[in-house]
Amino acid sequence: MKTVDAKGMMIELAADGNFPPNDQAIRTYYAGMNSTGWKSNALAREIPTQWRRFTIDLWQGNGDFTLSGIAFTTMGGKGRYDRIELLRNKP
Repeated sequence: MKTVDAKGMMIELAADGNFPPNDQAIRTYYAGMNSTGWKSNALAREIPTQWRRFTIDLWQGNGDFTLSGIAFTTMGGKGRYDRIELLRNKP
């Protein structure tokens, strides 16, 4: 992901049709500044102005859940997302 003019970028993951509550830092991640007032997990302090890849272990941070939606929030500008890959480690 990257931005040219935003102060922060956030991604939220819905579980079973529900996005995370604003007061809990679950299934939500941001880079740069979080000006939403919602609790979220920091991926990077600096906003990515060049393409940057983030790898998030969803199970480790959130436990078992069924992904039912993805929301992108850009704070103060426009964001770009190149791709999202959902991978699984087999035991």
